[in-house]
Amino acid sequence: MSVLYIEQAAWVLGNISMDSLAARDLILDHGGLIPLASLLSSPQISDVFTIVPWTLANLCRKPSPPFQKIKPLLPVLIDLIVMPDEKVVRDACCALSCLSEGSDEMIEAIIKAGFIPRLVALLMHQSAEYAEPALRTIGNIVCGSTAQAQAVIDNRVLHCFYLLLTAVCHDTTMISEICWIISNITTDTTTQLEAVIDADLIRPLVRLTRAEFPIKKEAAWAISNACMLGTTEQIQMLVNSDCIIALCDLLSCSDLEVVVFCLEALENILSVAELEEYYLVIDGPNLHAQLMHQCGGWDKILNLLTNGNLQIFERSTQMLLRFWSEDFDVFCQNSRHYRSFSFGTKVPFAFIISPN
Repeated sequence: MSVLYIEQAAWVLGNISMDSLAARDLILDHGGLIPLASLLSSPQISDVFTIVPWTLANLCRKPSPPFQKIKPLLPVLIDLIVMPDEKVVRDACCALSCLSEGSDEMIEAIIKAGFIPRLVALLMHQSAEYAEPALRTIGNIVCGSTAQAQAVIDNRVLHCFYLLLTAVCHDTTMISEICWIISNITTDTTTQLEAVIDADLIRPLVRLTRAEFPIKKEAAWAISNACMLGTTEQIQMLVNSDCIIALCDLLSCSDLEVVVFCLEALENILSVAELEEYYLVIDGPNLHAQLMHQCGGWDKILNLLTNGNLQIFERSTQMLLRFWSEDFDVFCQNSRHYRSFSFGTKVPFAFIISPN
């Protein structure tokens, strides 16, 4: 058969697979994957590495095909992802990013095929066309099982994250996605949280809570998850890295979801200080509560009483009554105008209208 016809057939299959999922599945059901992949070993086809990787990537597009249909492609992709041709590597990375959104079985196959070291290396590539699909694949793997996330951590991905988060300039989308990946790690196990702390990622995350909103929110999630998961010692490390200050600053955020999970994290930090008085409390006061007061957290929590959101209202009230009961009583007594509201709370309290 003419080489030209073969090239055109591969190109047409790529276009057909883009047309609809039904068309893509029809190609796979009729055994189109193996013949296409075999073209990569045909040196007589001059444009083979231009057309075929692109077509294969289209066959993998979301939602990813059933595992058994696409499994034979993995050995092909592992060869493509190390080639010097930028377009070939980009297509291979795009295929992997789609496949990694499939089942845990597919993620496990990707790990066992040996993709992770190459994907981590591609994170540091200057071209976002390489780095972004590699990062998406890593993120999808981290969202798998604890063992699958650990496989990524074991390949020094956290060190790469540190370098990227502390770079002077970098792609905003990538920074946001890195923070999102870290937030998934900091909600898994204390061992993996320890790896994040050991990689010195907390201070860059704290700094990024002052970045533009998409980054701010993901960084806040990562810190909040860490504060909810951590051991006493880990939470003290987080406090030493200015996490209380960052979380208190975020209480002024207009996004109510951010306010809620920051309040939850702060409440857990304060609870740990109460439980471990022998370790954190000197002569009575809760040192974390003192720090929160000093950095403006107390005032921000008071302001949240007029937020209008019931969940925030109840959480703020609970914290004020539990950790600052005397201060809150004095504040209410010294306020000229206040009304008592309950909104279903168990303990009635003063809803401040016009403080002195």
